[in-house]
Amino acid sequence: MKNKKVLIIDDDPDIIEWTSYNLARKGYEISSAFSGPQALWEVVDQKKPDVILLDIMIPSPNGYEICEFLKTSDEYKKIPVIMISAKTTEEDRRRGFLCGADAYLPKPFSIEKLTSFVDQFAH
Repeated sequence: MKNKKVLIIDDDPDIIEWTSYNLARKGYEISSAFSGPQALWEVVDQKKPDVILLDIMIPSPNGYEICEFLKTSDEYKKIPVIMISAKTTEEDRRRGFLCGADAYLPKPFSIEKLTSFVDQFAH
């Protein structure tokens, strides 16, 4: 069985490094992007991830806009998107789900919680 591919889209290099390290230790193949344009035009198309971890507060386009684009695209709409964000109000969560997120994981999160979400959605 091939390793499942996870794309992490976050503008915080520490989050990407910590998340990448821990998910790689669990057997996932990791790719990352620091901005929306990089994620959309380079990484998603080339890597074809099985699941995407998407921060909301990244440079334009933001996480909501990226999620909406992915979920309305015939090519990418089946890729599960897990929003990861320090924005934790009910309105933030609602907006995440309205734009198509499959799950919403507030920061900070434990690697166990993150792995549980990724395992659930990376099929």
